[in-house]
Amino acid sequence: MMQAIRRRGQRTALVIALLCLPGLNLFADPLHDAYWEATVGHWHGQSTYLDGALDYRIRDYHSLVSIRIDGDRYFEREIKFYPADVARQIGGALVRDGEGLEVVAEQEGVLTAGSASVLITRQTAPTAIEGTATSIIAVAADTAVIRVVVPGQDADPYRTLITMPTPGKRHRITLGLVDSQANSAAAGAAPGDLRGFSIFRETRVSAAELEQLRADYRQRYKIGAVMAPDGDGANAISRLD
Repeated sequence: MMQAIRRRGQRTALVIALLCLPGLNLFADPLHDAYWEATVGHWHGQSTYLDGALDYRIRDYHSLVSIRIDGDRYFEREIKFYPADVARQIGGALVRDGEGLEVVAEQEGVLTAGSASVLITRQTAPTAIEGTATSIIAVAADTAVIRVVVPGQDADPYRTLITMPTPGKRHRITLGLVDSQANSAAAGAAPGDLRGFSIFRETRVSAAELEQLRADYRQRYKIGAVMAPDGDGANAISRLD
């Protein structure tokens, strides 16, 4: 009897030790794992941005997204190329007339238990929104939802749907919503009303193709300045010339 109890105790201790091994998650959901595996890589996007009245704000611009996962850490970098008619509004005086603007944003996060979602722990402007909590939630093997939550508000200021109908295609729709503070909202708008939305039509590319596309878009948009995070994560604008 005592020997049997000791053997059961040894097996229990072994199971506990295995569960505590770094990087081992016996409760990971294959559905969630499939999503994170599918989203890793480089994506080339064509985008458009409309306001709450469904009028074009930016009819055509482009983006390049790189995603990698290291253990339970999530890393994403997005580069957007804005045309001259809006570049000055974003970049200020360092953007000259007729020039476009390149904007680089980064975010990092941690996969939660079971890998159902990524909790974003670091964002750089303009992606970062002060006082919000952002999470990427895998809802299917090819689909996820991003929630940007403001504690105490009646509506999220942003929600994004990401879906990958095939391994080489990814589409994103980001909704800008009116929160309780009615930020950037039209007169009479209520929490949850649409402020605007962006659509991204994306294709998987290689690392070499991504770098070539970046060089091509710098020429196409006549990029004269780049907005990118500095060592402290704050935005810094620098000239390319």
